[in-house]
Amino acid sequence: NDAASMTTRTIELAGHGLVALAAPRGCIRVVHGSAWLTVPGEPRDVFLAAGDEWCLNGREVVIGAAAPARVQIAGAIASEGVLARGWRRFAGAARRQVRRLQMGPVGGQA
Repeated sequence: NDAASMTTRTIELAGHGLVALAAPRGCIRVVHGSAWLTVPGEPRDVFLAAGDEWCLNGREVVIGAAAPARVQIAGAIASEGVLARGWRRFAGAARRQVRRLQMGPVGGQA
């Protein structure tokens, strides 16, 4: 681990915003709001609230937020960018699922 490659970055996520990180190592800390992390091959997403932290293992990760959020990533990031082709379909499905969860049952049924 080279000290020059270690950084702390702050990422502002808009509501329903997503960012994909390739091969990150270090930790993600939610500074404001809440976020979720998806790692390919993992059976569950990780949900983090303000003040929570999650260590990354060098596998691709997608960070998302249903409402505006601020996250800090302390560590090394190989690349960050627009969602790759395989993630676009997933991102659309994830956004739809978040909207369903926020809306609650249809017709006021419990």
